[in-house]
Amino acid sequence: MRLMMLEDQSLIMGALASLLALEPDIEVVCQCSSLAKAKAAWPQQVDLILADIELGDGTALDFAQWLQQQGVVVPMVLLSTFARPGYLARAKALNLGGYLLKDMPAEQLAQQLRLVLSGQQCFARPLQSLMQPNNPLSERERQVLILAEQGKSTQQIALSIHRSPGWVRNCLSSAIQKMQANNRIEAALRARDAGFL
Repeated sequence: MRLMMLEDQSLIMGALASLLALEPDIEVVCQCSSLAKAKAAWPQQVDLILADIELGDGTALDFAQWLQQQGVVVPMVLLSTFARPGYLARAKALNLGGYLLKDMPAEQLAQQLRLVLSGQQCFARPLQSLMQPNNPLSERERQVLILAEQGKSTQQIALSIHRSPGWVRNCLSSAIQKMQANNRIEAALRARDAGFL
């Protein structure tokens, strides 16, 4: 199995690559520490992608969506410390090969990767209880909260997305209500923690 890895922490990527390389049927052929580097490294001749969700400049979910837009069909397994329902819902919506947690033994990880390569989906047991139907935020609400999280004012957000400030305020108000928050920053933090952004 030719494996591409995405992990923004060098020590973890190196250790994980070394452990997986001990498996006789796994060869780590590409290691990328960011979304930009993963896109720049593509195309790769890989059988499977193993990716940390949060990459600093985006998420592995963004990379999966980008690959699908390019017409690329390669199974991807998310590997994370965090069991977040929003990430799980997006992984399922993108029909990814799996979502596993980093607290598993390396041998078990290798076994799960083999199962995904054979066409099965593998989701960590603790995640299955977190399933929820959908992200409650619309795509516009997600976009506006991401910009608010970056510290942009209502006027700056309106200019960025070519909408009126009143429309942005209404959108933020809706997102704040859906996240059961008191303000835009709290809504963005809750949405980020849930994996909705």
